[in-house]
Amino acid sequence: MIRPLATVAAAGVLLGTACAAKSTAPLEGHWVIREWSCPQICAMDSAQAKEWVGKAGEYTLSRAEFAGERCEQPEYHEQRLSAADYASGFNASPQDLGITTDSVLEIDVYCDGQKWTAPGGSVAIAGTLHVTWWDGIMFTLQRP
Repeated sequence: MIRPLATVAAAGVLLGTACAAKSTAPLEGHWVIREWSCPQICAMDSAQAKEWVGKAGEYTLSRAEFAGERCEQPEYHEQRLSAADYASGFNASPQDLGITTDSVLEIDVYCDGQKWTAPGGSVAIAGTLHVTWWDGIMFTLQRP
C-alpha cells in the first residue's frame, strides 16, 4: 500500500488508537479478491488488475498468506482512522473509495518486526467493506 507516512502518523496521533495485537479478529480467516478499482494513478493496467480477481489470502495467529506470499508468526497492528483521513492518504474522498462509515480500521501485518510489504500486508475495514491495495489498485476482499 502506498500512503504518505506523515498522513498515517498524524491520523494515528489524532485518534490515538494505534495498537499491536496477536489477535487477528476481525480479519481472521479466508479472503478472496472479488473486485478491483483504480481511484487514482495505478501501476497496473486493467488486464493485470483483472488477473488478481480470485486470488486468495488467509490470516491466522500462526501465519498470514496472500497471493503466494507468506509470513510466519505475524503480528497485527490495528489503527482506527477517520474515513476522511484514510481517504486523504490516497488523494481521494471516502465516497471515491466506497467508504460509507465515519471511520476505517486499518490492520497492518508485521513479519519479523517489519511491516509486511507483500500483497495483503495491509487491510482496511469500513463496515462491511474490506480492501487491500497493491500497485495503486484497490482490491475488494470478501469471504469465499
